[in-house]
Amino acid sequence: MTMQPKAASRFPHRAKRATSAVSLWLGLLGLPATLCFIFPGPLSTPDLRVHYPMELLRGLTQGGLFVGLALGLVGLLFAGQRLRACAGIVLAALALALGGGYAQPSELSLDAPVIGLDFLVLDLFVLCLLFVPLERALGKPQPVLRRGWKVDLLHFALCHALVGLIAAASVLPARLLFSWLLDFEFRRVIAAWPLWLQFVLVVMVVDLTCYWVHRAFHAVPVLWRFHAVHHSVEQMDWLAGSRQHLGDIIFTRAAGFVPVFVLGFADVAVYAYILLISFHAVFIHANARVEFGWFGRLLASPKFHHWHHTADPSAIDKNFAVLLPIWDMLFGTALWRKEWPQDYGLAGGQMPETWLGQLAYPFRKERHA
Repeated sequence: MTMQPKAASRFPHRAKRATSAVSLWLGLLGLPATLCFIFPGPLSTPDLRVHYPMELLRGLTQGGLFVGLALGLVGLLFAGQRLRACAGIVLAALALALGGGYAQPSELSLDAPVIGLDFLVLDLFVLCLLFVPLERALGKPQPVLRRGWKVDLLHFALCHALVGLIAAASVLPARLLFSWLLDFEFRRVIAAWPLWLQFVLVVMVVDLTCYWVHRAFHAVPVLWRFHAVHHSVEQMDWLAGSRQHLGDIIFTRAAGFVPVFVLGFADVAVYAYILLISFHAVFIHANARVEFGWFGRLLASPKFHHWHHTADPSAIDKNFAVLLPIWDMLFGTALWRKEWPQDYGLAGGQMPETWLGQLAYPFRKERHA
């Protein structure tokens, strides 16, 4: 009975939290990865699956599960982090019992994709690997598992798991409204331009479109009800940008896809833009004190976007651009401050702290944000 405190005291406080947190993280990644190996048809994305280095992914999954199991035992026995350690141990043990990284496809597996579980696992693994160390090195002191991380992780997970449905809903309006433009000559002319030029134009055209859509979400009350969910984050980090209402996501992506569809840019240029914006959108929400200096006038930095999220009344409705601050500079909404904002979230507003509550928030009769 007296050995537990003495053993636990040998571990620094950060190490106590880290062992069990990493164990839980590896278990949360390893079990879905194992399920993707068993049921590749319904749980993985066909366009991605054909490009996977399967042996490498299987080896990483198997090794990660054993490491997660070991760290969970360390956390349970020596660091006193029982709840997270037990959860990590259970998840890793269950995944290994199912075959882990070397689980074989089930004969009962369907061919039609249902959810993009593989996309979720890979993106979460890569982003954690990149941004957690970056934030620890360059960010203000803040717990990795800060307040609200669970609901934001659920937003992240559902958005990624439903990537196929969201993509289909996002392209549908453009296809229904503008299919009559497909045979116009200007689309073939644009498609023949060099890919680098098409990429530059995609960035400019889509970012300008999203700038005005973003302003509309702030100006139109019925749209703000959805966008307020995103602005309710009170501690910024790489996961904070994932707190978005599904209505906000689909509307914004549908509007951004319209100029891409109408102008007929090559798929390579569009995919390059998607890769850039997917990383940059996470980066500008990160708890990383990065400013870019003079280059920040050309490309939005975390500091530039953090001022968009502040609860400071003097900075409300500023810095709408996601990539190019030039739009804010041209239309009078740019804000440049030497210091960083201190407070984030909804000024004087309240937001439910559960995912279901935030999903229902725009439809409530009484709204305070």
